[in-house]
Parts: sequence; C-alpha cells; structure tokens
Amino acid sequence: QKRSNLTKSLETAFALEREQAIALGVKPLKSIIAGVWHYRYATSGTASSKLETHWHEWIGARQEDVLLFADTEWTYKTKNVHHRITHNGDFESWRIFERDVDYKTLGLWLERVLHTPNATQGDSPKIAGMIDLLLTQGMWYAAVRLAYQQAIASDIESAFGSEQPTKDAPNTAPGQEQLKAWAEIFESVFKREIAKPENPSLDPVALKASLSLHQAFNQGLRNLKSTAQWTDLQRINFIQATLIAFLENDLYKATQMFMAEAKGSFGLVTISTLSESE
Repeated sequence: QKRSNLTKSLETAFALEREQAIALGVKPLKSIIAGVWHYRYATSGTASSKLETHWHEWIGARQEDVLLFADTEWTYKTKNVHHRITHNGDFESWRIFERDVDYKTLGLWLERVLHTPNATQGDSPKIAGMIDLLLTQGMWYAAVRLAYQQAIASDIESAFGSEQPTKDAPNTAPGQEQLKAWAEIFESVFKREIAKPENPSLDPVALKASLSLHQAFNQGLRNLKSTAQWTDLQRINFIQATLIAFLENDLYKATQMFMAEAKGSFGLVTISTLSESE
C-alpha cells in the first residue's frame, strides 16, 4: 500500500521463502551481492513504461582493462565495468561550459560524447550518462574522453558542428578511433614510465607531479594529426585533466562532480562494479 511500511511488507512476503530455504539447508553465499531497488508509485512527468523504469544505465556492462594502484604497485585487471543510478525528484540541468544545459539537450550531447544512443525521454537516464562520463579512474579511454570536454571543447555546440543541438545536427564530437589513439599514447607512455628502474613505485601523487611524464605525454600528442592544431597550453591542460581523471575520478568523486553542477531537487543513488570490495 502507498502509505504502509515497505520494509515490513517485503519482510512478510519473503519470510516464507527464507524459512523454506533454511529448512532445505541453503547456506549464505561466501561472496556479497549488493541489491539496490527504487520503489515508487507513478507520478507526474514522463509516462510510466518499462524503458523509463529505474534502475538506469547509459552504457551497459562491458569488460575493460583497469589499471589499479595497491601496495605500492600498479597492476592491470580485466574488470566488469558497469555503472547504474536511481533517483527520485526533478533533475533540471547541469552546468557545463559556464552555462546551465537542460537535461534534454544534455541527453543529445551525451549520445555523441559517449557514442551510445539512448531512447529514453526522462531526466533520470541523463544522470546515468553523466556518471559514465565522469567515472574514469584507472581507464585511459574514459579519462581522455572527459578531459577533451574539460580542456579542449569550447561549448556544447562543439559536438554539433557549431549548430543548435538537435538530432539532425552534424556530429563533430571526437570519434572512438580518435579517443583510442589518445588513450594509447597515455597508456604506452605511462607503462614505460612506471617500468623505469628509478621509478619502482610511483604513486598517484608523484605521477601528477612528474615532469618527465608530462613531457613524454606532450611529445606523444604532438605527433598525432588529430592534436596538431592544439596550442601548447591546450595540450598542457588536456594532459593535466586526463591525469586527474585517470588517477582520482572514482565513483564517489564522480558523484560529487555531478552533484556540484546539477540543478533540481532530488535524491540520488549511484553504484558501480568498480567500487566493489575486494
């Protein structure tokens, strides 16, 4: 019922199942499963449909190599990367390029920036897309994708051929091959730097301050046709933004970054497979 105690209702419904399982000798799992739900009645706004129902994700689950730092050592692990959100309330806009962009326009922009179409109409899925964009720790491709928008792109129209953002406007956001080329530069330079005998355990703080690392990144980017028109200052800003995104942007920081620029009145839950306990 709408105004009853949901926890007690669920407990009553599941009690018999649990008792039967215990009687059959079912034991608790050794691993932990996090279950998160969003339970609500339909209200005003977007019409109820399966497509618009929470949870929301923008980019689905995928296997990616993630670079992790633990116990003074950098290691690659192939991880299941998957972020989801649920929220209740009204998300109106997000501030980017020094202006507030409404959630519908933000959705058009995210489709191009993330190279992932999304057919939903509501505001919630756009938050999921923003978490995909902002959560970049340990992933060079995601880091350069975000850094481009922070350090190189001048406005939201940059992804639409400098035209008004619409479905039919030209798509001029960096392509996937372009992003991969930039990510490969960062990855190869990074691997070479941490493999040097004099750098046995460069931690994230030391890496951000490493002059030789920045110079190697700069030289690598200079040799790419796609970055030839960038100024020295743009390259420096892009390198710094990429390093910060790669080293720092975990789920907590990504959620902080989103909330800092979001307009509206809502509650939000974010979850990611990259935040699992080991």
